[in-house]
Amino acid sequence: MKDLHSWARWFRALARKIADEGEDDLIEKAKEAVKWGGAKPPPLLRGEDRWIDPFSFLYTLAYKAKTKAKPTVYRSVDRAFALREEAALPDPTNDDLWVFPMPVAMNALFHPGTTKHFSLLWRLFRQATGDEDSIVAADYEEILAIRGVAPTKLSHGLFLSNPYRFLPVDGFALLADAPAHVPALANDHPYTDYAAACDRVRQFFPKCEPFEINYFLYWQGDDGGWVNAKSSVFHVDTNLHDDGNDVDFWPEFEENNSVRASVPVGTEPFPVEKLKDGDLVLVRYGETQGRAIGVVMRNDFAEGNNPGEQGRIHVSWINKASSPLVAPTESSAFGAAGCDSATYRAFAGTAAYRPTRDLLKGVLPVSQQTHPLNQILYGPPGTGKTWNTVARALAIVEGKDVEAVEKERKEQPDEVKRRFDLAREAGQVAMVTFHQNYAYEDFVEGIRPVLSEENETDVGFVLRRGIFRQLAETAEGNRRASQDRSDHVDVNGLIDSFLEFVRTGIENGQDFPVDVPGSKSPYPIVEVMSRGYGGIRLRGAKKGRKGLSSYIWRRDYQALLDGKIEKYQDIKPVHRTKTGWHFNARFHYAMLQRLEQYRKTEREGPEPAKEERKNFVLILDEINRGNIARIFGELITLVEESRRIGRGDETKVTLPSSGEEFGVPENLYLIGTMNTADRSIALLDTALRRRFEFVEMMPDSSLVDREVDGVHLGRLLDAMNERIRFLRDREHQIGHTYFLEVRGLDGLRTVFQKQILPLLQEYFYDDWAKIAAVLGNNGFVESVKCPVALKGTELVEPGVKSYELLRFEDPKWGESGPYQRIYSEKAVDGQGADEAEEKGDGADGE
Repeated sequence: MKDLHSWARWFRALARKIADEGEDDLIEKAKEAVKWGGAKPPPLLRGEDRWIDPFSFLYTLAYKAKTKAKPTVYRSVDRAFALREEAALPDPTNDDLWVFPMPVAMNALFHPGTTKHFSLLWRLFRQATGDEDSIVAADYEEILAIRGVAPTKLSHGLFLSNPYRFLPVDGFALLADAPAHVPALANDHPYTDYAAACDRVRQFFPKCEPFEINYFLYWQGDDGGWVNAKSSVFHVDTNLHDDGNDVDFWPEFEENNSVRASVPVGTEPFPVEKLKDGDLVLVRYGETQGRAIGVVMRNDFAEGNNPGEQGRIHVSWINKASSPLVAPTESSAFGAAGCDSATYRAFAGTAAYRPTRDLLKGVLPVSQQTHPLNQILYGPPGTGKTWNTVARALAIVEGKDVEAVEKERKEQPDEVKRRFDLAREAGQVAMVTFHQNYAYEDFVEGIRPVLSEENETDVGFVLRRGIFRQLAETAEGNRRASQDRSDHVDVNGLIDSFLEFVRTGIENGQDFPVDVPGSKSPYPIVEVMSRGYGGIRLRGAKKGRKGLSSYIWRRDYQALLDGKIEKYQDIKPVHRTKTGWHFNARFHYAMLQRLEQYRKTEREGPEPAKEERKNFVLILDEINRGNIARIFGELITLVEESRRIGRGDETKVTLPSSGEEFGVPENLYLIGTMNTADRSIALLDTALRRRFEFVEMMPDSSLVDREVDGVHLGRLLDAMNERIRFLRDREHQIGHTYFLEVRGLDGLRTVFQKQILPLLQEYFYDDWAKIAAVLGNNGFVESVKCPVALKGTELVEPGVKSYELLRFEDPKWGESGPYQRIYSEKAVDGQGADEAEEKGDGADGE
């Protein structure tokens, strides 16, 4: 809809024309040139001329937008102010094009029947219609103090004066659950509070104009939410060609508020009729560039329409930030983008689109949080990989962002640990450590020997399920039990079956009473009609009998299951009427309830209660130490996202030992950890690498940015790692977690003696010269002089040096100087301790 927001252009042009022409011109045109309609003039014209201020004029015009006089009024205003050259008047009969605040008639004035605020209102109006923020705070606050002008009303006036700069505040409450909370504005708030609140709202809608934001907030607050738990997510590529031509149609998409997609030759077209109002569309260019996010407002292809090549899916933009994506998307030009798809995760993980994720966090279902199904945390030792699996597993189980749980863990570590332990006890989280002898029989299933309970010398064999199969079957059981069975109801078949059930029952003398809302006694069904859609006749209604066609039931039964019909007033009429519900709404609602009773008890038997959908996590610690082919076997294919049970390409295999079918459900998440110093990621099984996302975790000195008895731990860590990267590689650095619990020199000594030095010995294969260099030749590793008996003999190669580690009981381990020397300017890289001493630098750094 190219003209979706054309009202904003028209109102801005009108406001600027009013500001340019001045007070007298507005008074004259408001009184003479504008045809207001109605039997009597609006309150704007019932007092003195100086009552006609610009804010009251625009607010009165907004009120007329919801009256029958709207076309007459708006066309007369358009002619009176000669706006055609600047902005075309949108169709005044199309209410979809006029979405802005509309007051009641008695509240349209910005003054309490007085003229003393006339100059003030004009002054603020001219400030508002400019392109820059030139609002004088004192003028804003003085108008806010006028009787009858509250924060909401004043924001409406500013918004109508310039919908390109200001926002109405009545939709801000929808953002209450978002991280950047937007507080309510007090009646005496300063202008800085209003401006700050608008800025916070705009953070959730990158690159969007205020009138686009207002459009979303208006519809999102109507009837339980435009975007809600039933919304789906789709993606579309702005490159519509399949001939290698890299044309980007985003400018067309943006201007027309719509998307479209071509179908490559030889492929099946995506069923575009699936998109419905309130669905989200992720717009991208190619596989690596994001363009925008929009909400579907109308689908030309829905309900069997065939608009041909000109068909569009009309959207309202809520994020127009163009940004490189953190990961590649699907290659298809158009399709679904479920919460675990590559496209969804690419958008959710990109900083430019996180505001939209935050905006809809309380609206979209938990399952649409962005967590990869398979991920591996990798990095050098001591970088917090195992620590992070706790936060990530808990985030998956609780449906939260990892960042939120990590923040909680820093503030309340005991509470997060308690919730993680509860998740393990509940069977939602399990952990296993891979090693060289771990096998398929341990992980999936295998035949194991057992001793007889009667005779310990007798050995039998049993089939045991491994941890992977156990958790997968638990997750699949929950997935099935949590499915919404209403999605699978054959409504027409159910109603036909019900009518036949009643017909047979009546013939056998059975009674079918129906409880109708508002009636003291039930109405029995006395006849089943077979003509048309079929239906029933009730006895006891006015005029003897009331016939009810099943058309309404077939139309509304799914809506009843979906919770959209909760009372008889929700049963809408077939044709346009003065009332809001069907003439026989009470009877049809009663029959829908009776039909539901039949489905649950008389046709299918009692239906088990639907379980809450849960996520399950299996942590695979030290995943690179196991033989992946031996452990996973044929199941390595089943962990792929597209082959999970519940996905479009779900796959199952027959297990060799039990002969049973097995698949991996979509609510089972795998988190692996691997130490790159133990085995390089380059050597990891290729099949595993293709199916897992890798999250690198490197040393972060900012987490230990503090001093301990004069020793700065962050600088100490950075200095050692800089030398390790040069002498070995980046995968063999020292992690920050070694220093997290250090509180004094005694703790620092223990860490170096029992953890850091053994690690360096392993890294450099006891090459003490390199170990000394990593330590900045601080004296912990000393050069030993050659014995006199060996000097000059052939037994000692020229230039070879021997090193000795400082004895652990030496007091220097407990002094700050040697540790400071590691990162100080006195560190002598690449030289032995004896050479440093020859230069006059003491090992203690003093």
